[in-house]
Amino acid sequence: MRKEVVCALIVADGKLLVTQHGENSGHPWKWEFPGGKIQPGESHEEALTREIMEELDIGITVIAPLEPVLHTYPGREILLYPYLCRWEEGQLLLKEHHDGRWIDPEETADLDMLEADFKMLGHPENWARLLAFSRQ
Repeated sequence: MRKEVVCALIVADGKLLVTQHGENSGHPWKWEFPGGKIQPGESHEEALTREIMEELDIGITVIAPLEPVLHTYPGREILLYPYLCRWEEGQLLLKEHHDGRWIDPEETADLDMLEADFKMLGHPENWARLLAFSRQ
């Protein structure tokens, strides 16, 4: 069964936000780009804005889509729709994650990231667009 999810590559002051799952999650200690499920009748942008507010208590502006990736985890398949986003308002409050960090995009290579997120970064166009966006 395929699940469609969105994720936000949130940039502020040239830094990229990554969040870490906790010990009791389905992906213990893995890092990811925050996001989540798309509700029926919701656009990708609406889902991202809602998920980020629910999980992190911050407001974002969705800027542009990146290339989606299909990834198979044991027992399930996800279609990940990534978006470049800007942090706009609020203080980061981790409601569902163990940790959150603002890092240089190149530092993602040193993190134990969710496989779908890592695969998405491996797409050459996605990586180039993220780097260009983070340097604006």
